[in-house]
Amino acid sequence: MLNSVCVEANVRVDNTGLKVSLPVIVTEDGLLRSYLDYLIVHRNKSRSWLDRSAFAVRLLIDYTKQNEGCFENPYELFKEFSNCLYTGTIGEDGEDPSWLRWKPRTDNDAGFIIKLITNYTDWLAVQYEEKKLQLNPKVKPTRYEEWMGLAAHYQKKRRAFLSHLWANKPDPDNYRNVMAKKVARSQSVESKKSFPEGRIDDLIWDGFVRYGFETSERIHERLDLKNVLITMLMRIPDQGCH
Repeated sequence: MLNSVCVEANVRVDNTGLKVSLPVIVTEDGLLRSYLDYLIVHRNKSRSWLDRSAFAVRLLIDYTKQNEGCFENPYELFKEFSNCLYTGTIGEDGEDPSWLRWKPRTDNDAGFIIKLITNYTDWLAVQYEEKKLQLNPKVKPTRYEEWMGLAAHYQKKRRAFLSHLWANKPDPDNYRNVMAKKVARSQSVESKKSFPEGRIDDLIWDGFVRYGFETSERIHERLDLKNVLITMLMRIPDQGCH
């Protein structure tokens, strides 16, 4: 489930002729301006760092959007976002009502994603604090900017709050139990061979959408056709050789 796109933009930061190419995030409400400002400040980072940072922020956007109304306060939302990086979002029955379809990540990968997001919210908190700018009162903020602003507010209120919260893995006992059940399920012959009959269209049309091409009207651009064709071939019953 994707609630944003990442597009390449050539940004001019001053009156010289120089431009910098950056991976900016665009949501259904428009450009995530605060993140663009953040990237401009950090534009001399490696390209891999810039791309991974944008990817991390998009994960938070997706999780927040797909779980609106599920938590009483931002603390619980951020905590569960962190947990889902480690454990994934797919239940024991293979279902995921959020449609995120995240698989469990390694400790290093999850930790790096958390660090990238924390760096952004740390920077954003400082901007709000120094400029006395919570949100521009003349411009109605988008909900996505409001979500990022909430994270920054917690950073301002309790320095390093998010980094401490997000750096903690889920409870070890619960985490091991969840992972043990997932391993047992993956070892089941039946679970390997079965796929819900009524969901094949969802898999083909929603499961192979390419990053950056989510809104393209051209099927060959929007979908990863190689994997689509492989999936379709796997669905053809074995008729034997003739």
